[in-house]
Amino acid sequence: MNKFNKFGFTLIEILISLSLILLSFLIIYRIVFTFQKNLKDLEKEIKNKEILFNFLYSFKSEINGIVDFKNLKLDKKEIGFVAYIQDLDFPVEITYTVKGNAEETLIRTQKNIFSGYTYSFPVLTCQSINFLFLKEENWDYIPETDKTIKGIAIELNYSGEKIFYPVLLNIIEEKKEKNEKKE
Repeated sequence: MNKFNKFGFTLIEILISLSLILLSFLIIYRIVFTFQKNLKDLEKEIKNKEILFNFLYSFKSEINGIVDFKNLKLDKKEIGFVAYIQDLDFPVEITYTVKGNAEETLIRTQKNIFSGYTYSFPVLTCQSINFLFLKEENWDYIPETDKTIKGIAIELNYSGEKIFYPVLLNIIEEKKEKNEKKE
């Protein structure tokens, strides 16, 4: 310290304090920026999961509303059926079709049976989408025509996660109904 300057700061002391303040601001900015980016990513992931769960819920309610076996069109990449859905008093024809190669998109088509009005919209985009069918005790990609389908499942590879969502059918078999009528 200089004997002439007893009550002041030197230029070196001021530069060191300014550089420490700047360094602490940079660290705080980096922490806030990283936190904000992680929060946006988390919100996006939560929104995608919400879309997925809403779709699975509506898929289950539509499968549970299937009217009969004779209108079922079943394949690994497409299913079609006539069902009663929520908020409608009449049955509609619903078709789920998987389109695409690298990423697959599930397209839902709904047709009003009485008026013929049809509309389609994409539901999900995943790495892979497949339909499986429960025959007796096994899930298989290809339905056999001689066996009764007891359930329909959707298998998704969604954001790196494998999801298997089965739905059991509650359709009374026509054969059982005919046998009961005979008795």
